[in-house]
This record gives sequence, C-alpha cells and structure tokens, in this order.
Amino acid sequence: MNLSLIRIGLSHFKQHLIQSILLILGVAIGVAVIVSVDLANISANRSFELSTESIIGKTTHRIVGGPSGLDENLYSQLKVQLGLEESAPVVQDYVTVVQLDRRPIQLIGLDPFAEKPFRNYLTDESNGMPLTTLATLLSEPNSILISEELARSSGLRPGTSLTLEYGSRSVNVHIVGLLKPIDDLSRLVLTGLIIADISTAQELLDRTGRLSYIDLIVDSNSDVGKTILGQVEKILPKNARLELPESRTSAIIEINRAFGFNLFALGVLAILVGAFLIYNTITFSVLKRRPILGGLRALGVTTREIFGIIVFESLLLGAIGTVFGLALGIVLGKGILHLITQTINDLYFTITVYNFYIPPITLIKGFFVGISVSFIASLIPALEATRVPPAGMLTRSSLESRIGLYIPWVSIGGLLLIGFGILLLTFPSRSFEVGFSAIFSILLGSALLVPVITNFLMRLFSLVPESIIGLSGRMAPRSVIRTQSRTGIATAALMVAVSVIVSVNIMIGSFRSTVVSWLDHSLTADIFVSLPSKNLSSNEGFDPLIGEEIGKFKSVKSVETARRLTLETPRYGLVDLLVVTEDISQHRRFLWADENKSNIRQRLERGAVLVSEPFAYHNRISKKPGIKIELPTDRGVHTFPVAGIYYDYASQKGIVMMSDSTYRKFWNDNLITSVSAYVAPGYKVDTVIRDIERSFAGRHGLIVQSNRALRLSALRVFDRTFTITSALRLLVGIVAFVGVFSAIMSLQLERMREIGVLRATGMTISQLWRMILLESGLIGMTSGLIAIPVGVSLAYILVYIINVRSFGWTIEFILSPKYLLEALLLPVLAAILASTYPAFSLGRTRITSALRME
Repeated sequence: MNLSLIRIGLSHFKQHLIQSILLILGVAIGVAVIVSVDLANISANRSFELSTESIIGKTTHRIVGGPSGLDENLYSQLKVQLGLEESAPVVQDYVTVVQLDRRPIQLIGLDPFAEKPFRNYLTDESNGMPLTTLATLLSEPNSILISEELARSSGLRPGTSLTLEYGSRSVNVHIVGLLKPIDDLSRLVLTGLIIADISTAQELLDRTGRLSYIDLIVDSNSDVGKTILGQVEKILPKNARLELPESRTSAIIEINRAFGFNLFALGVLAILVGAFLIYNTITFSVLKRRPILGGLRALGVTTREIFGIIVFESLLLGAIGTVFGLALGIVLGKGILHLITQTINDLYFTITVYNFYIPPITLIKGFFVGISVSFIASLIPALEATRVPPAGMLTRSSLESRIGLYIPWVSIGGLLLIGFGILLLTFPSRSFEVGFSAIFSILLGSALLVPVITNFLMRLFSLVPESIIGLSGRMAPRSVIRTQSRTGIATAALMVAVSVIVSVNIMIGSFRSTVVSWLDHSLTADIFVSLPSKNLSSNEGFDPLIGEEIGKFKSVKSVETARRLTLETPRYGLVDLLVVTEDISQHRRFLWADENKSNIRQRLERGAVLVSEPFAYHNRISKKPGIKIELPTDRGVHTFPVAGIYYDYASQKGIVMMSDSTYRKFWNDNLITSVSAYVAPGYKVDTVIRDIERSFAGRHGLIVQSNRALRLSALRVFDRTFTITSALRLLVGIVAFVGVFSAIMSLQLERMREIGVLRATGMTISQLWRMILLESGLIGMTSGLIAIPVGVSLAYILVYIINVRSFGWTIEFILSPKYLLEALLLPVLAAILASTYPAFSLGRTRITSALRME
C-alpha cells in the first residue's frame, strides 16, 4: 500500500482525535465484555474442576452410596475378599471454617496407607512432609493438615486451632502440619482442602463407621479389569453403585452452561453495538474527506487503493481498541468471576478453589472478534467511497441520494430477518442457542427498519403547526431526514441498546415479581430455624430432636421439619431431594396434579413424590397420570409414582419432594435441615425468636429468623444473581451513548458551513442550540418509540422461550408502565446529553470560519 496514502489517512484521524478515541473506546468496551465474560466462565468452570480433581486424583472408578454413605466393612471386603490393593476409602464433605470468614472448604478424610496410588497429599516424596507429622495426624484427635498457600494467605501456622462448623455442631481442630505443593496445579488444588485421618473425619462429620465413597484404580479396557469390576458389582450392597468419578463434574458444568451462555450473549450484543459505532466513525471519515478523496481519484488513485486505505484505517484503530479491550477484559473478568462464583455458591454448588485463568485462546478469540468487527463495519463506507465518481465525491447530496435508494431494500432485509427470527422460535427445539439466534435476528432486523420508520415519524412531526414548534422545530425533522447516513446509524445503535435494556428490565422485573409471589406461597411459617452454613454441596443436617424441643414451647403452635440434600442419580444427574412433614397441597402452586389437590397429601404419605417444573422439563416428564421416576435409595433402586408437578424457583437442577415418612423408609438418615415454626396466638414473633435463641445458646449453632428476614435474604440472593447482567447491560448502554455522541458530533461538525450560513442570515445562538437539541431529541425519541415494541417483544421471548429452555422455569410476564416510560425517556436524555458539547462548540465558532471553503 502506498505510504503517502497511509500518511494522508492518519493525518485525518489526528485532526479528528475525538472521533478516533470514541471508535477505539467502542471497540474496547465491546471486546472487553466478550473477553471478560469468557474468562470468568472459563475460570469458574476450571475452579470447580479443580475442586473436584482435588479428590479424584488417579481414580478410575468410584463406589458411592446414598446420603448416609457406605458401611466401612465394604472396604474390608474389597481388600480381603477380592484382594483389590488399589482401593482407598474416603470420607468427604464441606465444612465452614469460622476463622476464615466462614469460608466453605472441603474436609477430606484419607487413609495414609492406601493413598499413595491415588493422591500424593500424604507422601513424603511429593511434599517433604516428615513422618513424625503423619504419625501425629494418625495419633492425635482432631488434627488436620492444610496447604502452605492457605496458611500463608490466612496467617495460620502449625499449632493454630480452627473452629469447623458442620450441621449444628462446632468442633475445634488444630493444625499439625502444612502440605507443600509440587507444582502450581497442586497449589491451587490444596488451597481448597483440609485433610484429616479417616477416623478423625468420621468423628468430625458424625459418620462413625461410614464412608463417603471408595476410590478404585482398575483398567476397564483389559480382561482382568473387566473381571474385577464384575466381581466388585456382585458384592455391592443395594445402596451402593459403581460409577466414573467424572460424571458429577460433567453434570455440574452442564448446569452452569446455560448461565454462562446468557452472559456471553450480552457480550456479543455489546460488540454488535460497537460495530454500529465503527461504521458511524468510518462513514464520517469518508464524508469528511469527500474533497480529498475526490481529488485523489482525479489525480489517478485507483478505487482499490481508496478501498484499501479506508479499511486499513479501520483495522488500525480497531486493533488499538482491541488491545485496550483485551486489557480491560482481564480487569473486568476478575470482577465478574467474583460475581459468578458468588452466584454459583448461592444457587448451584460450592466452589472451594478460586483462581483466575487467562487462556491464550480467549485473548486470540477476543482479538479476532475486534479485528473482524472493525473490518466488516468498514466495508460499506469503503465501498461507498469507491463507487461514486470523482466529481460526485465532492458533493454530499450524491451520498444521501444513494442512501435514500437503499432504504427500501434495507427495510425488506429487516423484515426478512425478523421473519427468520420468528421462524426459528417456532422450531420445536430445546436449544437456548437457537433462541438467542432468533433474538439477534429479530434485533438486527428491527435495526434495519429504523431508517424507514424514522422518515415516517419525522414527516409526522413536521405536520405540527409552526406556531407550536417554531422555525427550529420545522427545520429539525427535515435535517434528520436529510442526514440519514449519519442519523440512521446513531438511531439504530441507540434503539438496539435501549430495547435490550428494556427487555432485560422487564424480564428481571417479571422474574422478581414471580419469585415474590412464590415466596408468599412457599414460606408460610412465622419462624425458620436452619443451619448457619450455606454449603449447597453438603448434605449436612441436625438432630430432629431439636424440632421436637421447639414444638414444646408454649409460644409455638406447631412445627414442621424439612430435609434437603443433593442426590446423585445415574439417570437424572444431580437432584435436590426435599423431604417435608407439612401438607404441601395447601401452600404450593401446581403446574399439573395427577388427582385432586386435596388428595396430594395422602398420595405423598402412600409413597408418591412431587417434582418441580425444572426437573420435569429437563427430564421430559409428561403431564399425565401414571408417570414414575427411579431413584437410588439405601434399599436399592426404587420406583416412585409422580403425584404432581409444582412451580419452584429454588433449584435449576430440579427438586424431587417426598414425605418424611417415605424418606425415612428408604434412606438410613434421621437428620433434618430446617424447622418451620408457627407462633401461637397472643405471642410476638420477635419474642419467640429470642426465646428459641436463648434456649439453644451454647448448644447448637443454628440460625433463627423470621419469615420477613428469610424473604429478604432470598431476595438479596436473587438481586445478587442479576448483578452481572445489570453491569453488562450498563456497558452496552455506554457503548450506545458513545455511538450517539460520535454521530451527533460528527454530524454537526460536518454541517459547519450550513451552520455558518444560518448564523450569517440571522440565526441566534439560542436558536442554534434549540435546533441542535431538538434534532438530537427527535433521534432519541425515534429510538425510544421503536425500542418499546422491540423491547417488549424481546422480553416476551426471554420470559417464555429463553428462560424456559435455559432453566425450565415458567415466569409470569409483568409489563410495568415504568419500563415503557424508561424506554422513551432514556434515549431522549442520552441523545440530548450527547449533543450538548457539539452545540456548545458550534455556538462558539466564528461565522467567517464556518463560511470559509474547506
């Protein structure tokens, strides 16, 4: 490429530095959103993988049981009866460490004599641990090991005591040694672990004589290995099964996939809005240099060279913006990772390993996206610069006339895209990727309809009598129509951003209102007593006698208990099992019931179960009589009839609900997770709460809270879940505002000569301000008027299609007038604010300078 042409192009962007900076900023924010979301999702998934890998080691197969685990005699059978040397017993669960800000950490109990083939935590060749430390771990009660990294970051050392909470129990342990990792991977893995001797872990977790699982190393591809596995399966009790250790990891990553994809879609939207900004800026550079480009064509510069220089300029600025975007994405990614892991811990499962990963492929992908968008967005203005003859280059009217000819075809393209999006939504697919493709198709199609709708609205506004809107009001809509090459793109970009903001607001508002209504039906008791920790991956509980003791208070009319735990099933993956003593038919809303609601209580007592809507959706359970599900129990696999499907928003995995009597019949577990108490007439809730807390002080570390406090806590979790969405939505809005600011400023600078003529013929500065602000207001108003139906349509799709395909929840669609008012006022205020600086700048321009030929 000719260096002289490159210098000419670069000098233009130096002279219009603000436009160049805005383009760079738009690309940077778009790339940053995509990269940050990708990094955060990868880091969150990798953190969970490490949390799981920390206790998998070289295990090939695993024997697991129900919530109560396995009898430790099974391990003796494997060793003695089958001679299976490469087997290791494990006791594992999540505990809360009081001294570490109540952080959840995996407590894993191991047998040092069986561990060497599986994990290298307790081998002296891997971490230099003295044999005396291992001897202390085996001989002293309540002794544990932690990693050097955890000790250094928390100010701990050998001899320090820690308080571990599990269920309603609180146990003091002491550190007898530190684990030294041999590599970075081991360092990350060990940070989320507390290691104890297996007997110590059994005592701490109140599982004397029980194992969580037994790890095996067996080559399943060899004949010998197949024989061994067959022998193992023959001696397994009814409550045990053989599985691959990776099955749980893949199930949880699949649960998190929909959550991560929703965030990625917002990132794609941000870069789409950024593409509008690039197109705007490059188009402005072409328009601004019409005389120069026309002169170059007249001097013999080829159309290929003109095309090349414009694309090169766009790629150069896009590359600069992309580099800044990558750096900003890394910073944002760390913040988003914190929000994602908090949400995962709140809603799905417990992550104990926290680490931020920056895989090169993500940076390469982000750079490719930024460069590609810059290239694609520059094609139309570059082609426009080559197709107009040299003489026509010198007049702007030729470009505007071409734009006018293209509008009908662009509108037809928009209608086709909208139709394609609607067609995608009609496909009987459960893929939320297809749903998001439909949304983007409809959104892009709506953006292509902006020019024709703008022309219609401006002509409609022109019908307002001049006595009402004044001379400036007559000129403003005509100016918007005459400058569609500039205002059309700005209006479309603003419309896209506002419609997305409105649709997400409606979706979140509808979801929140639905959750509030659900809480009203679900939380009917006056007081709730529960565990202090929030370890969703733990099956901890407390003694049911506590519920009986609370029921004996004179101020308590009645109590109900619940047991909630995660069940690993070979057919349905991870399932939340909810065991209740209450009459569920009185409080819950049902999507479908096998019989009359009044008979549901009796059906549950006879052994039937209820399943939540997400469970039914993800496992394709039909709404018809005779449906049954199979669950592994401590008595073997049992078939349970389904009495109904109920609305629930507490678990994405899905919930299976059964009566307390049915659960105790099939599982060897007598623990409960919570107690719901109803206050007797004449007593105040706060007084009863204080009495319960005083009664259990020093005995059980339980949380006692009122109905109102629990509702507020649930809504805080809900609001925290959508914090990431709100932050990304704000970034999309910033990109759109930058685009509007760039477009309006470019338009006003381009009209410098026109403004000079108006000022010379008597237009005052106040009239100039009024005209510019009115033009900008009309652009914003047009964006808002188009964004309202588009945003409501997108919200409808998000609520009834995307949400169902992603999570399986039915949400009540609630359209609040405040969202429509926001959709109209937000773009108007943004456009007016964006026009303030250009209006101020033009107001200070000398008339003689404005009239001077370029």
